[in-house]
Amino acid sequence: MMSYIPWSSPCPDSFTVGQKVRVWQTINDNPAVFGPVETDIASLYEPYKGTYYNAGPTLPEHIPLFQPGFEYRFVECNCNCPQPAPYGTPFNYNVARVLKYVSPNETNYATIFHPNHSAINIEEVDIAFQDTQVERCYDNFNRTPSGGSITKFNDDVFNSNITVTPQDSLGINNPNLINTLQQGLYKIEKVFIDGSNEETVIYKENN
Repeated sequence: MMSYIPWSSPCPDSFTVGQKVRVWQTINDNPAVFGPVETDIASLYEPYKGTYYNAGPTLPEHIPLFQPGFEYRFVECNCNCPQPAPYGTPFNYNVARVLKYVSPNETNYATIFHPNHSAINIEEVDIAFQDTQVERCYDNFNRTPSGGSITKFNDDVFNSNITVTPQDSLGINNPNLINTLQQGLYKIEKVFIDGSNEETVIYKENN
C-alpha cells in the first residue's frame, strides 16, 4: 500500500496516519474525479439487489442481498417496521442476540441477506467509528411462518429433558395453538421462509 516495499514486508498490511491523510486530501481536492463515485456510510446498509417483503400472500421474487467482503452481524431488534427503519432511526436491539453471522470471506453471496426481525451491524464500520453501529431494523409481522417446533421442558425447568414436536405451517399458525398445550414450560419456535426464526418461551397455566 502506497509503498515500494516488497509485499513480503508487513508494512503493506495497513495505512499509516500520514497515508490516510494524503488519501483523504486527494479525494477532497479532486471532486470531479471522485465525486461521481462517492457514497456515504448509509449506503453500506442498503441491499445492492432484491426487494424487502412488505405485505401480501407472496414473497418478492428476489430477497435483499448485501455487498460481500464485510463482516455482518444481523442482531435481534424490536421496532415493528414492515420496511427497514431509515438510517439513523433509533430502535431497540440486542447485540448479544445474533440471528445471522456472515464472514467477510463468504463466497456464497445468496446467503448474505437481511433476515426478518433483525438489524444490521457491520464490523468494519464499528472499527471506523470506534463504536457499535446498529442500523436498519427490519421487524415485519405481516406474514406467517412456514413451520416451526414446540419444545416442552418435561421437568418445567430449562434442562435437556425435553420433547420436541415439529410443526408444519398449519400447526404453527393455529390461533389456538397455546390453548391446546398442557400445563408446563414450553419454547415455541417459528421459522420463516427467509431463514429467520422467532422464539417465544411461555409457561402454560392449567386453564
